[in-house]
Amino acid sequence: SNPVAVFLCRFRLWFTYLSLGQEVAWSELHIQEGNALAVSETCADTLWIQSAFSELLSQSGGVDLILGNPPYLGERGNQAQFLEVCKGPLKKYYQGKMDLLYFFFHLGLELLKPKGHLAFLTTRYFTTATHAQLLRDHLYHEAWIKKLFNFQNAMLFARALGQHSLITFLQKTGKKGPTDLVVC
Repeated sequence: SNPVAVFLCRFRLWFTYLSLGQEVAWSELHIQEGNALAVSETCADTLWIQSAFSELLSQSGGVDLILGNPPYLGERGNQAQFLEVCKGPLKKYYQGKMDLLYFFFHLGLELLKPKGHLAFLTTRYFTTATHAQLLRDHLYHEAWIKKLFNFQNAMLFARALGQHSLITFLQKTGKKGPTDLVVC
C-alpha cells in the first residue's frame, strides 16, 4: 500500500483542475490504490475495482479515461496469479499461455464508458502472439486503436528484460478509423 502515491496523484489532478480555472472538490477525485484484478471480498462475481467504484460506475456508466502500465507477466511459472484472476469475472477472457496484462485490456474495455479512452504502456507481444487472439478479437469488436507508439528495442526501463515496448491509445467505440503507427 502506498498512501503517499495516492495523495500525490490526487493533489496533482486537483492542481491541474485549478490551473485550468476549474474548481473541483477533493472528494470528487476518485483515486484509490488496489489490485484491479483481485476478486472482491464481498462478492466472487465482482472485482475489487468494481466494488471500490461501484457508486461512480453506476452513476456515470463507466469511466472516461484509464491510464496504466500493466505488469508484464507470462503464465509460465506464474500460474498462481492466473488462477487467482480466474476465480472472478475475468475468467471468460482466459486463454492458455497468455500474459497477465491481457486481463487489464479486457477489464479496461469493460470499465470504459462508450467513447472512453484507454492508454497503456505494455509489451507489443499481444499484437502478434498466438495466445492473444481472444484479446485482439475483443479489441477489434469494441475499440478503435487510434495510435500505437512502437519503441522497438529501446530500453525504457533500465533493469527490465525483454523490452519491446508499445504505448496503445484506444477509444471504446464501434466506429473505426485509421491507426497512426509511430516508430520511436
